[in-house]
Amino acid sequence: MTEANRIEIPLSKVNVFMVLMGCFAFMILGYFMVAHPQSSLLFNQLRVKIAGGLVLIFCGAGAAFGIFKLFDKRPGLVLDRAGLIDNASAIAAGRIDWSEIQDIRTLSVREHDFLMIFVRDPDRYVHRANPVMQIYSAFQLDKYGTPIFISAAILETNFSALEKTVREYWARYRGGEAPYARGLRRLA
Repeated sequence: MTEANRIEIPLSKVNVFMVLMGCFAFMILGYFMVAHPQSSLLFNQLRVKIAGGLVLIFCGAGAAFGIFKLFDKRPGLVLDRAGLIDNASAIAAGRIDWSEIQDIRTLSVREHDFLMIFVRDPDRYVHRANPVMQIYSAFQLDKYGTPIFISAAILETNFSALEKTVREYWARYRGGEAPYARGLRRLA
C-alpha cells in the first residue's frame, strides 16, 4: 500500500560500495600492522599489533555492514504520517514515531554531518540493538544525549535535503509546530 505522504529514500549502492572498499583497504593496513609490527620505527611493536588488531576488528565490522547493505533491498529511510523508519546505519533505530521525538539537532564531526534525534525514552532504542551495538549506542547516549544518529552518507540524497525533509515531516505530523518554527511568520 502506497501512502500519498510517504517518502522513501533509497540506499546509495555506489556510496555503500565506496565504504566497503575503504573498509577493505584499512583491513589490509591492519593486517600488515599485525603481521609486520617491526616495520614501524616510531612505535612499540606491541602497540602496533594492538592498533592493527583494532583496525581489523572495526573495519571488519564495517565491511560486514557494507556487504549486508549492498544487498539490502529496503529503503534507507522512510518518512510517513506516523514517523520515520531508519535503516541507514549500523545501529539503525527502526521505527520512531513523530510524537516520540523531542528535538532534532545537527552534529558535524570532521566535516561529516548527522541528524541527532532526541527521543522521550532513549534507553528503549539502545536496547533495540544487538548486544555488541548496545555498547556503542549506550556510549552515544552518554556522550551526546541520544543513541539515534542519521547520516546521508549511504543515502541517495545530500544532508541538507535530508535535514529539511525530516524537519518538515516532524513539524507537520508531530501534532504542532516544531521548536525552530515557533514565532516565525511568513511575510507576503
